[in-house]
Amino acid sequence: MAALRRAELQHLCSAAGKSQPPAAALPPATELPAREGDPETRTHRAVINYLVEKLEETLTDRRRYFERYTTLREMVLTRSSLPCGNESSQRTAAEALAEMESKWVLSDQALLEARLLRARGRHRRLFEAVRRKESQVEEVLKCAEARRAADAAREELLQQLGALPAPAVWRWGEKEFQGDFTAPEVDMTGKTVVITGPSRGGIGFETALALARSGATVLLAARNIEKADSDAEVIMQQTGKDKPKVFKCDVSSVAQEILKDHAVIDVLINNAGAVFDDGGQAGPVEITFATCVLGHHLLNYMLKPSRIVWVTGDIYAISDGSANPHFNGKGISAYANACLARLMLARETKRRGLCSEIVAVHPGVIRSQFIKPKGCLEGAMLKSFDWGRITVTAGAQSSIYAATLPSSDLREDTIYYHNKYGWYVLHPNDLAMNATRCEALFDECDKLCEIVR
Repeated sequence: MAALRRAELQHLCSAAGKSQPPAAALPPATELPAREGDPETRTHRAVINYLVEKLEETLTDRRRYFERYTTLREMVLTRSSLPCGNESSQRTAAEALAEMESKWVLSDQALLEARLLRARGRHRRLFEAVRRKESQVEEVLKCAEARRAADAAREELLQQLGALPAPAVWRWGEKEFQGDFTAPEVDMTGKTVVITGPSRGGIGFETALALARSGATVLLAARNIEKADSDAEVIMQQTGKDKPKVFKCDVSSVAQEILKDHAVIDVLINNAGAVFDDGGQAGPVEITFATCVLGHHLLNYMLKPSRIVWVTGDIYAISDGSANPHFNGKGISAYANACLARLMLARETKRRGLCSEIVAVHPGVIRSQFIKPKGCLEGAMLKSFDWGRITVTAGAQSSIYAATLPSSDLREDTIYYHNKYGWYVLHPNDLAMNATRCEALFDECDKLCEIVR
């Protein structure tokens, strides 16, 4: 067995390469006697013990151990093949080699076991990391699946309601509706423009001010004649132009008064509107609808302007889609219903060919006096939304652009102009795209205004 291990070890050493022993590491070979029982034999045994001790010292360093083991092994084998060698010295050398070989094997085994433990630890940590990553991926997939399901449900609901896709979905606190659009300056000299609802602090006043600067003849139709006259004075002072004429906005008579001095109306801007928190009726019609829609419908018929500008807004997307003159509601819901009716009447007027130039505009969500708070708390809450609203000057830009743009710039595929998105083609399922309801609403408004065409 010792001879077999020595042969294996010899093969290992020959594969690793031989190294020469140090010059003074051992006594010269000629000085090592080998006869049993005499001093030379004892010297021989002492040399073997010396070799074993040297080999044991190298176990702490594998590289040095292997090099020295190879060198000492060659010396032992060389000594055992000398003529003076005998069976006893050869057996002792073989035992020494077998002992060192055993230590070598045990060292290798311990090293392999340690490496195996470290590898298992690394594999365990890697496995745990993979499991954690898989758990994270599963959570992300669940969230994505839930989001897709929610989006699908939302799209299905929008399809059922016929509501607008973004940007018309009403989202408080986001500036989704807001744009930084500024209407280009256009010379409006020789043009006559009628504006309803021109009160200072609103977009009607800013629109009138800009059109007066551009040289247009501006006519103001207002419910409060004294306040409107004061606003006209401000416009004259700021523009240096003639003072705009003011008319009492009594639809039954205002059209006749305007047409006495102005046979041709180039632009009519249907701007006037109001939110009635307490609701109410104006005859058989809900009061918000009567103020925002019905009076303007009659004014369109009586003045027959070359261009009609309807001021509406994306807020119509939260209405119930009925555009009902007898709407059973108040406040914002009633106003949304009226805005939808404005857009429907604009589309139907163009479809019937009653006016070739019609634009409906979305001015944005504006910091104006349109909605008046009740009490300090409501005022503070309304003020908190100012960061998401634009100024009245910015809000008036869409109306100014719609009133001044050349006829060649009007679109055939849409009448809706958005202050952020520009010309906006309505979705086929949009509330305002209900052709049957548009036609019925127009006929109903004609009947309520006693219009015979």
